[in-house]
Amino acid sequence: MRAAFFNWARRGGKGVRILGVMATLLAGATVAFSGPARASDHFAGFQAWFGASASSWSMPQLLLAGAGGFLVVAAALAWRRYRSVVRLNTRLRESLAEHKLIKDDLIRATAQLEDAIEAISDGFVLYDADERLVICNSRYKQLHPLAAHKIIPGANFEDIIRTAVEVGPHPSAIGRVDEWVEERLSQFRHPGGQHEYHLSDGRWLRYSEQKTSHGGTIGVRADITPLKRAEDALRENEARFRDIATSASDWFWEMDEHLRFTYFSDRFSEVTGVAEIQLLGKTRQETGIPNVDEGMWRQHLEDLDAHRPFRDFVHPRTSQNGETIWLSINGTPFFSRDGAFRGYRGTGSDITQQKRTEFLLRESEQRLKAILDHVPAALFLKDTEARYLLINRQFQEWFGIDPMTVSGKTAHDLFPKERAERYAMGDRKMLATWQVTTDEVLIPDHTGRERSFVLTKFPIFNAGKPAGFGGVMIDNTEHAQANRELRKSENRAEMANRTKSEFMANMSHELRTPLNAIIGFSEILKSGMLGPDSGEKSLEYANDIFVSGQHLLDLINDILDISKIELGSEKPNDVEIAVPKLVASILVLMRERARGAGVRIQTNFQGDLPLLCADERKLKQILINLMSNGIKFTHAGGQVTLDVRCGPESGYEFVVSDTGIGIAPEDIATALQPFGQIDSDLNRKYTGTGLGLPLATELTEMHGGSLDISSKPGVGTAITVRFPADRIVPPNESKAMPPTPRNTAN
Repeated sequence: MRAAFFNWARRGGKGVRILGVMATLLAGATVAFSGPARASDHFAGFQAWFGASASSWSMPQLLLAGAGGFLVVAAALAWRRYRSVVRLNTRLRESLAEHKLIKDDLIRATAQLEDAIEAISDGFVLYDADERLVICNSRYKQLHPLAAHKIIPGANFEDIIRTAVEVGPHPSAIGRVDEWVEERLSQFRHPGGQHEYHLSDGRWLRYSEQKTSHGGTIGVRADITPLKRAEDALRENEARFRDIATSASDWFWEMDEHLRFTYFSDRFSEVTGVAEIQLLGKTRQETGIPNVDEGMWRQHLEDLDAHRPFRDFVHPRTSQNGETIWLSINGTPFFSRDGAFRGYRGTGSDITQQKRTEFLLRESEQRLKAILDHVPAALFLKDTEARYLLINRQFQEWFGIDPMTVSGKTAHDLFPKERAERYAMGDRKMLATWQVTTDEVLIPDHTGRERSFVLTKFPIFNAGKPAGFGGVMIDNTEHAQANRELRKSENRAEMANRTKSEFMANMSHELRTPLNAIIGFSEILKSGMLGPDSGEKSLEYANDIFVSGQHLLDLINDILDISKIELGSEKPNDVEIAVPKLVASILVLMRERARGAGVRIQTNFQGDLPLLCADERKLKQILINLMSNGIKFTHAGGQVTLDVRCGPESGYEFVVSDTGIGIAPEDIATALQPFGQIDSDLNRKYTGTGLGLPLATELTEMHGGSLDISSKPGVGTAITVRFPADRIVPPNESKAMPPTPRNTAN
């Protein structure tokens, strides 16, 4: 507290003096109250001077009253002086507080100024009137890194620039440092405008300086290296643009905001033969384009009016030599920053060659399509996702797919699920390997008929990368059928060769017996051994010779028939056959043989039977062979039955069944082979070549039919001969048929 008071007292010296006066006055008053030692002397002098007073107040009273009055006056003076001191101290404190606020504001303003200067993106510096540095920001030092140690407050401008030149010379100061410094000082002392200089490290700086009102200098430095590079790039681009515009096959054009042409590059006149002056300042409507498509022209004008970009506005022009050239125009509108339409910029191309190429390409495509459509194979192309791109006419005819709707579709879009998945599996194989594949596949056509195809898939590459794949499908149905027939023929031939050897070993007596009979009886007749009265015996021997010769002829005929069929030289001679009548003629031949074997023959006809288109002799041969076999291998008392039926789906069916010895399942294949012999007691007992069943089978298949055997040993055999339904003669196309007889038995 005393220290505070001391400080206050020291700051206010007048207040101390006032307090001192007050202390003296108080001391005097104290003496007055105690009474002075020579007060009586004073009183005597008073009386002598003024005379004797009335004895109203005593002396002490008078002294006390005088002292009191003096004290009042002194106190009033002291109080007045004190108030003055207090007011002075108050004003002093307010002045100090205001000075502190001003100082704080000054400090804050200085800091803000320094921050503002530091925040300037360019370099900033302030020199005083004596050319000494007052303040600068860090950017200024960064722009002059070699002289940064010299850039401090108080540094002289000349020292700074000389250091900068000597440490890292400016290209313009090489060999002339002093001269360069003098020029720079002159610019500094007489500032005006902006200056640029190139530094040795490749940077470009721009500086501007101006004087302050107190004679100082403010400088601003900016790194304009990116700007210089951009200017260089712009100049290079402009030069490149000029070179391109001059040498390019395209040309450039511009329109103003009123859609009037303002610019054409030189290439336009070179291509079209039209002088630029004829179009500049005119609109599209004013220039016009002869022979342009009306729809495209109208759309083009609408695009221009709506300020829309457009591409490939194609139109023809007639050149000076009368040749038609084709042009393609592109345009893009451009706008100001505030969105106002400023005009169009665009390019133009001469596409005459392209048009010619397109025409030739269309012709080529038409030729290629004609070729593809007339190739006897189904062709298709697919992309890398196994989607169809195109198919040819043969593909359409075989599978019923419309070429106009196939593009972009997969197998799942066109075929049933099971087939589509099978096709897709093959596609995935191609997409995984990109290798050529060839397979034989069975695919139903649009009628449902299953056909055999040789399918070859091949990859298609573009610039070395897979672009899709194609396929060629060749109808292999007939070839496959021929191969199957060939294999069957080969198998039959191979088996026939074996059975022929077996036949010659096992059945040689079949040929020798009739020959021996013929030779023996002929020798007897020739030698006259029977005498002149042997007419009856001679007739008997002659009959034996005839029967043996007939039997031998039958054997030879069977062998010749089977050989002809194997060679493929035998063809059916189709005629319209009344089946009941044909069966009746067969029964005439079979009855005697059946009667001799003690076998009964039964025939059954199902309904009214239509005519059959077939080779009558071969059909009779089939049925005679089958019925002969039935009689041959049936014990006496047994039965051979011929059932005849006809249906629109099943076709004509002839079923020859017997109650004979039957055939084991494993022997059926042997029985169907030429010269096939099945060992049994009856087989050895009865003569035969083993050609009956094979010959019947071949003759049936020659008609497009089939022969099936169902047999069980000891029970009997049933052989079904089927002729296809297309061999049935429709009633409205056939001649009058005799009525079908009822079932007959013999």
